[in-house]
Amino acid sequence: MTGLPPTAQLLVADDGARNLEKAQAVLFMLGGYDGSGNYGDIAQFLAALALVRSADERLVAVPVIEREHMPKHAQLLGGQPGLDGAVLAQFDPGLEVLPTGLRPLALPSGTAAAGAYLYGGGFLNPSWGDRKLAHLHAMQRAVGAAGLELSVLLGSGLQVDSDWVSRLAPADAGLLAGFKSLGVRDLGSMAAVAELLRDGRRAPEAPLTGDDAVGFLAQYVAGPPPFSTEWPPTAGFRINVHLNDHEWVTDDPEGLMVFVATFLEELAQVARQPIVVQPIMGYEDPRISERPGIDRFAALCRQKGLGIEEAILLRPASMNACVPVLRQAALTVSCSYHIALTSLLLGVPTAIVVGNPYYRQKAAGLQSDFSLPDTLLLEPRSSPGAAARRAFDDLSDAEGRAALDAAQHAGALRVVARRQETEEHLAQLLSEAVEAGIGPGIETLQRRLQRGSVAAAELMHELAILRVERQALVRVAEDQRARLAQLEQALIEQRTTVARHSAPAPPETQLAALERHIRVVEGELEERTRALGLVLSSLSWKLTRPLRTLKSVLRRRT
Repeated sequence: MTGLPPTAQLLVADDGARNLEKAQAVLFMLGGYDGSGNYGDIAQFLAALALVRSADERLVAVPVIEREHMPKHAQLLGGQPGLDGAVLAQFDPGLEVLPTGLRPLALPSGTAAAGAYLYGGGFLNPSWGDRKLAHLHAMQRAVGAAGLELSVLLGSGLQVDSDWVSRLAPADAGLLAGFKSLGVRDLGSMAAVAELLRDGRRAPEAPLTGDDAVGFLAQYVAGPPPFSTEWPPTAGFRINVHLNDHEWVTDDPEGLMVFVATFLEELAQVARQPIVVQPIMGYEDPRISERPGIDRFAALCRQKGLGIEEAILLRPASMNACVPVLRQAALTVSCSYHIALTSLLLGVPTAIVVGNPYYRQKAAGLQSDFSLPDTLLLEPRSSPGAAARRAFDDLSDAEGRAALDAAQHAGALRVVARRQETEEHLAQLLSEAVEAGIGPGIETLQRRLQRGSVAAAELMHELAILRVERQALVRVAEDQRARLAQLEQALIEQRTTVARHSAPAPPETQLAALERHIRVVEGELEERTRALGLVLSSLSWKLTRPLRTLKSVLRRRT
C-alpha cells in the first residue's frame, strides 16, 4: 500500500482496532509522554489515564505516542496496570507504506462522541509545540472521517510559551482556542493562553491546575516535618543531585556541570562537613540518556573530594524503592522540574537549577506553589560560592528553616488538594460529554451515587422533612377551612335571625381574623409545595433514583 492519505497518520495495531470496534465514546489523549523514557512524562501520563478511567466506564482512552518510540513504550509500560482497555494510537506523518500489523485508526459507525484531552507537560513552545499541533490535526481528521467532530476539548497541567502562542498560524490558534479549558501549571502559562484572544477569537478557560504528575505522586507526600535545630545533620550530609546537560536545559553543558560541582564543594566547606552526592537520573532510553553526563559529573565530584554514590534511575514503577533513598538527603539539587516536584512533595528541601527562560518558567511555578526562597533558585552563570553561602544561611538557621519546612509542607498539601479538585472537575466534564453523546450509563449513576452518598442521604432527609411539613400544613389548612365554613354558616344563621327579630348583628372580627390566618397558612403551604417541587426536579434527585429504587426493592424482599 503506497501513497497513504492524511487520515492514515494515526495507526493502531490489530488488537487495538478490535478494541475500538464497539467504542461508543472515544477520548484521544495527547501529552508530554510520547513513548520516551522521561520520568516526569510517564508520571503525568499515568495520572491522566487514571483520571480518564474515572470519568465514565464507557469512555475508550486512545493515548497517542510517536511510532518511532513504540518499542521503548512496550519496555516502559507494557505490563503497567491500568493500560488494559486503552487503545494505543501511533503517530507517523511520513509513512508511504503501511507497516505490517498496523492499520489506520478508524472509528466505528457506532461511535457517538469523540474528544481530546491535552494532558500535561512543557511542550507548547517552539521546540515541541508544532509537533503536538500536528497530532491534534491528525485526530481531527480521523474523527471527521467518521462524520464526527471533537465535541469536548480539555487540557490540564500545561506549560505554555507566550511567544510561541503569539506566532501561531490562524488555523493552529483557532484549534487551541476551541478548547473549553486549557488548565496550566504556572501563572506565566495562564497569561500565554490569554494570547489566543487576538483576532476576535475567544480564549479557553485557563485554570491553575498544577502539574498532572501530582495525581501519581500524591501517595508519597510526606507528613508534617519534625522540628530539628540541626542542618546539615551530623549523621551524614547527603545531597540528591539531578543533572541534565541536554540542549533544552542549557546551552553551556560543561559550565552547568562545573557550577553544580563547585556549589557542592563550597557548601561542604561552609558546612565544615563532607558531602555525599546521590546522583538521580530521570531520562533513560536508547535515544536520550542522562548517564554520560552523570558519569562526567561523578568524575568531577571525585576530583573535588566529594563522596559519590551509584546513580539511581527514577521510574514510576520503582518509586517504592527510590523514595526511601531520596528522603535520606538533606537537600536536593535538580535540573528537572519533576524531580524537584517529587523532592518537594517528599519533604526534602530543594534547590532548582535555572539555566534558561524555559526552566525559569518551570521554577517560577514551583516557587509559587511551595513558597521557595530566591536563594534556592540557582543560576549557573552566577557565583557558585556565593550561591552556596546564601543557601547555607537560609537552611542552617533553625527558625528560618522551620518556617521553610512548614511552607513546603503546606504547599504539598495545597497542590494535592488542587489536583483532587481538578480531577473531579475534569471527570465531571468528560462524563457530561459522554452522556450528551450516548446518554447516562447505569454504572456511571451507581458510581456517582457512591461518590455522593452523603449528599444523597442529606437530600433525602431534607425531602422527608419537607413532606412532613407539607402534610402538617395541609391538615392545618383543611381544619381552618372547615372552621371557616362553620363560622360562615353560623353567620348566615345569625343574620337570618337578626332579620327576623331586628336584633343587632354579631361582631365579625373572629371571622376576619380566621380568614387572615388561613391566608397565612395557605402561603406557607404554597412555599412548601414550591420547595418540594424544586427538590423533585433537581439533578441530584434524578441521579438518586436508582438508589431509591434499590431501597424499595430491598424493603419488599425483607
